[in-house]
Amino acid sequence: MRQLIPSLRGAALVLALVPVLAADLGVGAVRAADAAETLTLSIADSRALAVQSLQDGKPGLTAALARGLLQRDPGDIDALMLLGWAEVALQHPDQARTAAVRAFALAKGNPRLRFAAARLAAKSAYEAGQLTRAGFWLRRASDAASSPEEQAEAVAGYRNITAQNRWANRFSFALAPSSNINGGSQDQRLTIDGQPTGALLSPDALALSGLEATLDVSTSYRIASGPQHLTSLGLRAFGATYALSDAARRLTEATGTKGSDFAFGALEVSLRQQRQAAGNGQWNYGLTAGKTWYGGSPMSRYGRLDLARSFALGAAAQAQVSGALEQGYSERDDSRTLLASLQGQVVRRLAGGGTLALVLGVSGTDSTSRRAEYRSINAAVSYALGQPVGPAEVTLGLAAAARHYPQTFTGSLFGDGPRQDNRLTATVEMVLPQAAVMGFAPSITFSAGHNWSNVSRFEQQDIGVAFGLKSTF
Repeated sequence: MRQLIPSLRGAALVLALVPVLAADLGVGAVRAADAAETLTLSIADSRALAVQSLQDGKPGLTAALARGLLQRDPGDIDALMLLGWAEVALQHPDQARTAAVRAFALAKGNPRLRFAAARLAAKSAYEAGQLTRAGFWLRRASDAASSPEEQAEAVAGYRNITAQNRWANRFSFALAPSSNINGGSQDQRLTIDGQPTGALLSPDALALSGLEATLDVSTSYRIASGPQHLTSLGLRAFGATYALSDAARRLTEATGTKGSDFAFGALEVSLRQQRQAAGNGQWNYGLTAGKTWYGGSPMSRYGRLDLARSFALGAAAQAQVSGALEQGYSERDDSRTLLASLQGQVVRRLAGGGTLALVLGVSGTDSTSRRAEYRSINAAVSYALGQPVGPAEVTLGLAAAARHYPQTFTGSLFGDGPRQDNRLTATVEMVLPQAAVMGFAPSITFSAGHNWSNVSRFEQQDIGVAFGLKSTF
């Protein structure tokens, strides 16, 4: 098994290089008991002997000397570090972590000591089998890194931990002011194929501006793995809620509409497997069951089967073909909808350091509710610039989609008729890695989209900016 932290000898040598405060040199004495022998040492000699004992494989003596130093000065960071590494060697990871956490808290303003203390805390958690906690402390170590070498060391340790950890946890959070949080229409007058119907849309069906807040949390547990496969159980929770702007509240005052009326939530459980494919690449299989809510009320239940095949296209490109079948059950009208989708993606690293991604997909539904039936084709391209623009890593995106509903108005006052939607969306994402905290960098995404439809209710325009966090490793 790869070592998460360098050897104790290496750690002790690093500690020996930490300057000793002038006030400590030759002042006072420390009494340390080792077996039947009692020694009286100066502070400087105690430190030197503690380091030498750790190097010589005598962690018990190091721990005794460190405790003596801490009796004299509970805020002695060097002594806490020596005690922590000694406790690791003595296989006392909980005591080691306690010393490391104290040292980390006391080392404010000293990035080098905070980095060393965070690594010690990660090592102690690792020795205790607490891999998620070890990963947390390696993220803190990356935050304290004062050189590219220290940063690379923390990131490499974190990735090693992630590969060993049966648990994998992910989250994302974003706040997004938007001109159209509810997917509302631009025009209150309802027209179909350019012809007025004489009907007026209710205020809550119009485009309402406001603030969107989203949270996406997932966890998975690896239940089986081997050289050629990995199987995991997963749980995911997603939520989006909204706050109306003052203008939107005035517009909907008569209907009493609230931002939470458009809130959406989803909870799902999944079983997934990755399996190495013959030649190159891998297969990915997934079974998912979930439930959704809208406006605080149950919306639908669904089950989904996913299948994907990824493979290399030379040394600089990767491709993936994926498909899915999803059976949905409406909680509102008892309708059933089967969704089928197929998608292809190619990602290529360019000579200048940038990355170009192309996506093409098709999807369609078969439903007992004729209004829910559609056929769709979509395409997207994104380009991650090879060099930062000022402090930001920039990715540009453009997506287009065409969707055809054969019988949108079946049973309505307006007779039977198809609906055709065409949508175009442009995005600019900016990530600020230099402002990262524990490996999470702030991100800003500007977006603008327009949906053209022969039914004016679905003629939509939205402009927004989303503020979020993105992991840098």
